Amino acid sequence: MRKSNNIVILFITIYISLNYIWLFLDINDELLRGLGGALFSLCAPLISSVCLFVAFYKSKGYNKFFWFFVYSGVQSYFIGEIRWTYDQLIVTKPATFPSWADLFYMLTMVFHLMAVATIFYANRKNVNFIRFLYDVLIIMIVVTTFSWHFIIQPILSQQETFSLHVMVSVGYPVLGLILFFAMASLYFSSRDILPRKIIVLIFVACSIEILADSVFILTSSNTYFLGSLLDPLWSLALLLLGGAGIFALEDSKLEKRDYHTGKAKNKSMMFLAFRRLLPYAAVLLLFVAQIVTNKLNSLSTGFSISIVLIIVRQIFTLWENDSLVKKLHKLNEELEQKVLARTNEVTRKNEELEQMVASIQFLANHDVLCDLPNRRFFEATLNKVIQRSKMTNDSFALLFFDMDRFKLINDTYGHTFGDSLIQGLGDRLKNFANDKYFISRLGGDEFTILLESVGNRGEVTETVQTLQQILSKPYIIDGIEINLSISVGISLFPLNGKTSEELIKQADTAMYLAKETGRNNFKFYTSTLKDAYTAKLNMENRLRKAIDMNHFTLHYQPQLNIETGKVTCVEALLRWEDPHKRIISPGEFIPIAEETGLILPIGEWVLSTACKQMRYWNHAGYPDLRIAVNISPRQFQQKNFVEMIKKVLTDTGLNPQNLEIEITETLAMYNIEQVMQKLESLRRIGVHISIDDFGTGHSSLAYLKEFPIQTLKIAREFIVDFHAPANKAIITTIIMMAKNLNLNVIAEGVETEEQFSFLKAHECNEIQGYFYSKPLPHKDLENLLNEAYILS
Repeated sequence: MRKSNNIVILFITIYISLNYIWLFLDINDELLRGLGGALFSLCAPLISSVCLFVAFYKSKGYNKFFWFFVYSGVQSYFIGEIRWTYDQLIVTKPATFPSWADLFYMLTMVFHLMAVATIFYANRKNVNFIRFLYDVLIIMIVVTTFSWHFIIQPILSQQETFSLHVMVSVGYPVLGLILFFAMASLYFSSRDILPRKIIVLIFVACSIEILADSVFILTSSNTYFLGSLLDPLWSLALLLLGGAGIFALEDSKLEKRDYHTGKAKNKSMMFLAFRRLLPYAAVLLLFVAQIVTNKLNSLSTGFSISIVLIIVRQIFTLWENDSLVKKLHKLNEELEQKVLARTNEVTRKNEELEQMVASIQFLANHDVLCDLPNRRFFEATLNKVIQRSKMTNDSFALLFFDMDRFKLINDTYGHTFGDSLIQGLGDRLKNFANDKYFISRLGGDEFTILLESVGNRGEVTETVQTLQQILSKPYIIDGIEINLSISVGISLFPLNGKTSEELIKQADTAMYLAKETGRNNFKFYTSTLKDAYTAKLNMENRLRKAIDMNHFTLHYQPQLNIETGKVTCVEALLRWEDPHKRIISPGEFIPIAEETGLILPIGEWVLSTACKQMRYWNHAGYPDLRIAVNISPRQFQQKNFVEMIKKVLTDTGLNPQNLEIEITETLAMYNIEQVMQKLESLRRIGVHISIDDFGTGHSSLAYLKEFPIQTLKIAREFIVDFHAPANKAIITTIIMMAKNLNLNVIAEGVETEEQFSFLKAHECNEIQGYFYSKPLPHKDLENLLNEAYILS
């Protein structure tokens, strides 16, 4: 781009130089001399017209109008030059002044004024027109005064009558003066409307044209001949306009300068100060001119001095304004620095919280002993594989295996030895998987492997046999050689099941069948294991009868505030007592109820019964006591879940603030938008919300911060074995994170004094477990509450 600019400047320089050389050559033939001068005078506007037309054609928006008027002005000049050349060379007599050519010459300035007006109109919102035009008006009045006194008035004084000659003679300087100030206004505007180099070229071109016109008017004697020394000046002005058009072509976008950084900013501020002072300088110059020309009297002297003092006062006001602006900029910079520092601090704390959550998630999703995915991670992955396989119609195999006679090894050599053996087996499993299979440790000596890349039963058999060979090689631990074998159960998707529960259950059942038929064996799940399905069907039928016969009851386990020693909430726990007075564990029937949908009527019964009981206790002297109810995933996913909660509260008359619902971490992350809407609806009416078994799921801090929850419940499995370093780290991290998020934290499964002391030392808010009380029937819980009330 710089190279092409230099070429344009070089061409203009050579052209004008050749023109002057031609004029100074001693050529006796007047016709030849005239033809050469005419050629230079005509080629300049012609070349400029071509450049400007291309600039007009390729520009857009208001810039297109700008270049059109500039092009039209040069074309008008070209027509005038043709007429003048015709008069000179064809008519062969000197052209008189004024002539028809002067009309087109003057139209050139009119078109250029229209071009400037177009740019100002296009950018009218970017300039403070009132103040800016006021400044321009002051300068124009001063210069007009000088022009009238030194140029126009002498011209008029030489003429006895007002004629066309006088009109044209005055018209040239007047139009030139207006054009000069229009271009100066464009140049001194507060923002760059066009690129600065283009404005400079056009400004210089117009200035040269005005200078040449003014000299011609002042020195002409009503005649003009081709070959004047003024001709190259007019050609120079025209070529500069064409050069501006070429520069515009190279700027695909007429970008404005950035005056907000570095040296450009300082230069802009100096330029702005100069522009502000220019009107005042012009008035002072007029005052000096009055003194020099001896045009002052006492009245005008006093008036002029007053004006000067006002100007000085205004300059001081501008200086004070600039100082205030600088102070404001400094204060803004200081504020930005403080905001930036605060933002960095908040970002750092968020990163720390994210790291805490990442640590929790890793510890919760991986087995510390083998650094393998644990049961939770495995189940989540299995569900994803199932969903993916359903969409692609693929099959896969699930291997479920454990070590044969591991209990004997543990009892013989101790648990530390057994842990080392498990670690060695885990290392071999990692090498075996080699990122091809997903391997997890469910707990103890139980492991699972997902075989997604196998196509048939034969491939599964071959893979299992290879696995058994690898794991059966001797292990050397503490100098002791151990030989072990594994029993493997295999279930196939979708042949043996379409859910994670089915596949795990059937693979587990197949593994025990393999153990029964001999160690170091493997079995596929087959129809011979249908007894398990029969038992499951029987359980479902019994469950339906239990619902109809109302064989369910609720027990209540209190939650104790560690600091105050008071019971703040009781959790409602479902119990099923069959006709033979045998208590059936929820672990036996809840999965079946969830799978069959029977959990919906059971869950609504639990909620209604618990709310009725809590309303009774609230009116019996425990107004602040809350009832906590576990919500199953299927129950929560019902569209009318929130309406069901509201209806139960209305029917039972329980204050919503005395109800707390517990959802699992995994449920909270399922369809987050829907979960958030339901929780927000419940929170708005006052229902308390807690996350149960926290630390075992896959929650994200980004969403956890947004959930309208009040409580985190640390999963029982971490409390039971709190001595383990990983569990200790999880417990303390959850407590710290809960406090940072202003959440209440409860530890479940607290059974010993040692566990209680550990939680109290780490400022856990509440506990729940056998250490304080096992789940109790409502009458027994009332006695416990009364005793606690009497003691307090």
